[in-house]
Amino acid sequence: MKKVKSIFRYIFAIVLTISIGIYFVINIVSSTILDKSYVLKKLDETGYYDKVYGYANSNFEKYIIQSGLDKSVLEGIITRDDVVNDTKKIITNIFSNIEETINTDNLKTKLHANIDAATQGMIITEEQKASLNGFVDEISKEYLNTIAHFDYEKEIFNACHKLDFVLDVTKKLVLIFAAVSVFGLLVSAGKRFYKFVVSIGFSLFTCGLVFLVINIFVNSKVNIQTITILNDAFSFVIREILSAILGGIFGKGMLMFFGGLALIFLSNLVHNYFKYKGIKEDKSKYDCKIIEKIKKFKIKRKKDKRPKLLTEKNIDHSKEKKSEKHEKIKEKKTEEKK
Repeated sequence: MKKVKSIFRYIFAIVLTISIGIYFVINIVSSTILDKSYVLKKLDETGYYDKVYGYANSNFEKYIIQSGLDKSVLEGIITRDDVVNDTKKIITNIFSNIEETINTDNLKTKLHANIDAATQGMIITEEQKASLNGFVDEISKEYLNTIAHFDYEKEIFNACHKLDFVLDVTKKLVLIFAAVSVFGLLVSAGKRFYKFVVSIGFSLFTCGLVFLVINIFVNSKVNIQTITILNDAFSFVIREILSAILGGIFGKGMLMFFGGLALIFLSNLVHNYFKYKGIKEDKSKYDCKIIEKIKKFKIKRKKDKRPKLLTEKNIDHSKEKKSEKHEKIKEKKTEEKK
């Protein structure tokens, strides 16, 4: 029966370990790449908006040489606030499935005004007007490409939505498995509660160790700082998010590793303390019982000894009386003979 309980205890501990690991991974992913506020926070912290604003202005200048216009026509057509607001629209589209398009009418209006100011007093033909309009459209497209990077917002939202749904269902299942495992460990431990605590500690320790091994393996095999996607600004954000995920895995791993060790050590320490204390108390009780028995035996012996002495005295006294009588009879007989 003990072997069966031990087998079940190990099975429940393994299931709990896997459940804890999956639960923490889901939490890390849900709180990073699937969290809109976290992504926006990272964009701000990494200086993403400033970098994109700089990229957009530098990309605009490539079209100036072809147009023959002065660089001054590009001044003030976009601001950093425009980049921030438009980027937030894209992030909202991805996470909330709101099809909010980026409006470049303001950019075009400003650019047309700058071109008109730069070409004031010059005769512009219809062909040149068409060319200038084409230039404005190219600048507008370039801004959209620099801001958006891709045209798959709908697809990305669908993928994120499906992933979020799968993670939510998995999280609920994992919690059920974890609860069943904890209950199973509690039942299999029985009256020995310390075994239940040790099993929980073992699960945490094992899960933490796996997390630490994964972190070390990924860091040794993959150089996150060399990952490049689209441009430097976007790549830097991705690298920061991946580093945060690995950091979360490492942090959770350390917490579970040392937390599990602490539970195992403390539960065994407390158990051994009370066990030793119980043995000591039992020994003292046993010693007390022996002492009491010895005392009782001594008292009994004393009681038994007293009547023996009295009887011996009575016997001796009766013997004396008998001898005295015998002597008197002898004396009488001698006297009669005389």
